[in-house]
Amino acid sequence: MNVKLNAIAIAISFVFIAPQLQAYQLIKDDKNDVKLTGMAYAGHFFGNEKNSANYGSNNFLRFGADAKTAIDDKLTAIGKYEAQFKLNNPDSEQNFASSVNGSDNGGAGDAQGTNVRTRLIFGGVGVKDIGAFTFGRQWSPNADTFTGWTDIGYTDGYTGSALGLGTDRFASARASDVLKYAGVFGNANILASYKFKTQRDTDTLDKDNSAYNLAATYNLPMHVSIGAGFINGHRPQSTSGVATNNPKLYLAGLKYDDSSWYAAVTAAKGSDFLANGVDHKGIETALRYTFTNGLGLLATWEKQTVDVNGENLDAYNSTTFGPIYNFTKNLSVSFEYRINSLDKNAWSPSAVRAYGDYSKTSGSYNSVAVDAANDYQFAVKYLF
Repeated sequence: MNVKLNAIAIAISFVFIAPQLQAYQLIKDDKNDVKLTGMAYAGHFFGNEKNSANYGSNNFLRFGADAKTAIDDKLTAIGKYEAQFKLNNPDSEQNFASSVNGSDNGGAGDAQGTNVRTRLIFGGVGVKDIGAFTFGRQWSPNADTFTGWTDIGYTDGYTGSALGLGTDRFASARASDVLKYAGVFGNANILASYKFKTQRDTDTLDKDNSAYNLAATYNLPMHVSIGAGFINGHRPQSTSGVATNNPKLYLAGLKYDDSSWYAAVTAAKGSDFLANGVDHKGIETALRYTFTNGLGLLATWEKQTVDVNGENLDAYNSTTFGPIYNFTKNLSVSFEYRINSLDKNAWSPSAVRAYGDYSKTSGSYNSVAVDAANDYQFAVKYLF
């Protein structure tokens, strides 16, 4: 055991001191398969420093470990860990403050030093011809499906906002305390999960509580796949007497992928999902072409509208486009430009008052009453 622990420690140090390494095969034999993987991402948001949604540095390091151990000819033990370090500041300002929920850039351009984020940590068992059963912090069935279909931006933080699949939001993206099943039966994929209630979730109405996820996809001929999903959550009752509603989210998607051309569209309809008393609709689209010389071109469009007390407002409305060049399968350079079509009357969750009071503040639902500006991001990414 000590030998294996020392080997793991040495391999993790390699991740930091030798970024030229590819996925590091730590153990490989008849029963065990353990790999260390990661990503170094150096990006910068450009635009209007005051009005852009993001501005400034967007640097992070992500690393993880994947492990499989054969128990017998039908059972396999599986485990995964993945962490992310946000590295936006000079080394003289670094600290290890706790991160907050949000997009992976954690608030580009802020001054919080190094935020350490545990993205995934789970374990379980795979059963031959039946599927895998896992428990811990992991991706939801619907995130496995729909996030991966249209949240495919070349740079970090520009796609995947319209459907409502948020981190720790009723286990709709990544979440802890999740029991999950995933099975493959021919061309069909069946996924289901249940998030257990935790004490942390009951502090306020905006915290998540127990929820279950269902998703299914089917691979059709001619490189086409279809999918559908459902999420049902539980929101605790207000202590101030305001009635609360249990959230629901319905999803559907369609994609085409022939390795050169890729096209996908996903849609969602939610009731009380983003917040109590707020219904929403979302659509995300993606179109990509990958050349054989390493060049790729991508365009996306996504829009989310919310219904607040009978009034329809935009929450997201953006178009992105840009190229990527892959020097190798590990190293890439990308650029994306975002046309942000939101105005000062856009709805923002940060403007929501406690216990479901969605009255306008200063004539705007948005926490910053300005027209959103266009912006763009340049990034260098290294996979190892």
